Amino acid sequence: MSKTTPNKKIDKQNTEIQKVANSKSTTLTPNQFKEFCDFLRVLKCDFNDLMIVDGVFRARSIGSTFIVESAMPFFNKIDISIGKNDSLLKDFSILKKNEKIQIIVDEENVIFEDSIQRIRVPVTPPHFSDNKFVTIEELRNIFHDNFNYSQLMLKASLPKIIVSNLKKIAECYNTKSFMVTHDISDHNRPILTVCTNQENPLNEYNLKLDSLFTIPIEKNYFTKFSTGVFNFNNDDMIMNLFYSNKKNIIIAIFITRVGDLSVKIYARSALYTSHVDD
Repeated sequence: MSKTTPNKKIDKQNTEIQKVANSKSTTLTPNQFKEFCDFLRVLKCDFNDLMIVDGVFRARSIGSTFIVESAMPFFNKIDISIGKNDSLLKDFSILKKNEKIQIIVDEENVIFEDSIQRIRVPVTPPHFSDNKFVTIEELRNIFHDNFNYSQLMLKASLPKIIVSNLKKIAECYNTKSFMVTHDISDHNRPILTVCTNQENPLNEYNLKLDSLFTIPIEKNYFTKFSTGVFNFNNDDMIMNLFYSNKKNIIIAIFITRVGDLSVKIYARSALYTSHVDD
């Protein structure tokens, strides 16, 4: 049986001391931890991993169809990089719901603990993450530098119940995208459409929006975005569509909340024509 030499013991102790010295921690109230879990729950369909940098989540979905951004003040500028969002929720469900949860982050692990239980999750190296952090410079380059607010095409309010209905319809139709176009009889009236097959629809759901186009879309044209945005169905949603500085490109910013967390979802799409004649 091998023995650990004194020098190896000292090296191990020094390593542990260094890890503690480099660790950061924060404490979440029961309500804050619930909001964090709710946020993970809406992410799990489109995000495998969780990367938070300086207390901000900003990452591309699987397939890069949209970017989600949310500042999380309770993480107090802490960096977290962990994977397997779905299994995390199962692990977190055993922690006490009425107690504060302490989170400790070091170079190798993220620890979640109540007064008697501890869950240790290994850190995912950022370069191995499926959903890498998007810097503010990247976000500006992709979205903010390509439009201005005077180019607003549409601002529409979607109540929570409507967002939930759209999520259900998308799941029922097994479709990954929805369209925004105009009413056939009123080109100033926007219509949101979800269908089973956009080339040859078998089933189709149409929602006539309350708001009118600020800048009308061209006749027989439409734009489309990922139905993944409707997974964020914890609250009402504002859908803003802007004409891009680039021809025939539409930029979308969806604004909603998960508890007290403000969430923005960024996406972009081409303008398509349906080639329907009068």
